[in-house]
Amino acid sequence: QLVGIFNEKRPNIVNSWQDGTNIVAGYAALVSRVPTVLMFGRSMRPDSKTMAHIRNRPYLNGGYKCLLENSRFTLCLNSEQGRKSYAKWLGVEEEKLLILHNGLDLETMNENQNDVSVEEFLINAGVLPNSEVIGGVFRFVREKRLSLWVEAAFRVLEKRDGVFFIAVGDGPERKDIQRKVREFGFGDKILFPGRTNIVGSWLKKFDLFLLTSEIEGLPNVLIEAQGFGVPVLTTRAGGSEDTFENYDSGVLLIKSDADKIAKQIEICLDDTIWMERAKICAKEYASEKFSISGMINNLDLIYTTRMNEDRLEWNKEAGLKQKILSIIGVS
Repeated sequence: QLVGIFNEKRPNIVNSWQDGTNIVAGYAALVSRVPTVLMFGRSMRPDSKTMAHIRNRPYLNGGYKCLLENSRFTLCLNSEQGRKSYAKWLGVEEEKLLILHNGLDLETMNENQNDVSVEEFLINAGVLPNSEVIGGVFRFVREKRLSLWVEAAFRVLEKRDGVFFIAVGDGPERKDIQRKVREFGFGDKILFPGRTNIVGSWLKKFDLFLLTSEIEGLPNVLIEAQGFGVPVLTTRAGGSEDTFENYDSGVLLIKSDADKIAKQIEICLDDTIWMERAKICAKEYASEKFSISGMINNLDLIYTTRMNEDRLEWNKEAGLKQKILSIIGVS
């Protein structure tokens, strides 16, 4: 079906997304002799998250390798870590793969909120306006390491008053985590509002954003948090370290150790000068590097650059006019 469409429409560029589609569209474009093909992969190589991403699709690796042997095909990822991941998986040089960072519409996200319901929750929970709030927004699943998140919270709360931890979201791990929090006696300091569709309203209330994932793609929530002026602390997972400026708009947590994470949280909270500067830096960094307009401009640049390069290569490979003229003896 794709070959028929490409033969009829004769596109200059075919742009595909996700691994399975990339292989199918890529081979159709190869058969149809499309001049430029851009394939956008997952945040990380498909076998690095769960087996569900690679099961019954062993052809992905070989399919990519074969397509990328043709200079008209380019694979693009959305982070430096993603590029390293795919390059190692496919056995190609990192420089052959491109990067296009995500673009987020932070302005619209800021408009479509309901601050009243969040305010009511905080008042009912005893969170005062001058309280320090460390927050997170994520799915309550194993790879997010909620145990590590709450253990770091325990260490901080054992030493400090006026601090609250708020974990927004839901998932299969939620009941176990809530039970653990109650058992340790911090049920009034570690709060679980549940699922939400007003993420921005929660982010506005956080002083720091904490992410303790073991596995990530490119976590948009870290970009969103910074877009609302919230410095981020995150473990090294997937493309998380691509989303912020270490020590300027956040801190990369090198060790997945609750005690060390807690100490780094305390250092950040105590350094009021850094906190104020980091809030400004976070907002500027998110809006400049991950804006919709910036992403569009970068994609346009990739299109233009690849088309120009591939057109020259195409002419060298095809050379139909020159081949025919040489046969009939016309120079």
